[in-house]
Amino acid sequence: LVKDNKLLASFKLNGIRPAPVGVPEIKVKFYIDKDGILTVTARDEDSGSSGKIQVDRSKYHLSDEVITKMIKEAKTFEEEDKKLKEKIEARNDLESYVYSIRNQFNDWNDLAGKVTHEEKKDIDSLVNEKIAWMEENEDAGVWELRRQKNKFKDEIDLIMVDILLREEIGGAKEEL
Repeated sequence: LVKDNKLLASFKLNGIRPAPVGVPEIKVKFYIDKDGILTVTARDEDSGSSGKIQVDRSKYHLSDEVITKMIKEAKTFEEEDKKLKEKIEARNDLESYVYSIRNQFNDWNDLAGKVTHEEKKDIDSLVNEKIAWMEENEDAGVWELRRQKNKFKDEIDLIMVDILLREEIGGAKEEL
């Protein structure tokens, strides 16, 4: 994880537009040549903004012993890092889904114009409850985060079925 990384060098990637967490798509590439020179490139897919830096081990005082120690530390924490990554991804997945639903039902060009006042109140309540749950359960595990997403999705799907049935019936009436 970032907090455990050793800063060797840095560069700034400018021109990235403000966006919700997880939306910017930044491609990062790492390349180590035969002389041990690390080249890092990053490119924002939306704006096309890019940056590049080269890290030469002699320039940054990286002896063979220091590099060996860094590799050993990385291997020691590899399994722990994988578990933490999975938890972060599960949390981001739940969060993205909840906010996506909120946005869809607030956008009149999307689903907001298709729900009844009561359904909108129910959706707002479900979204607010899930946001509150996420804030109160920062330490929730992967299984619980996935369970919460599935539960929320099932509740939203019930409302969506009503909307689709109402549209289907309305469309059939218009054809008559």
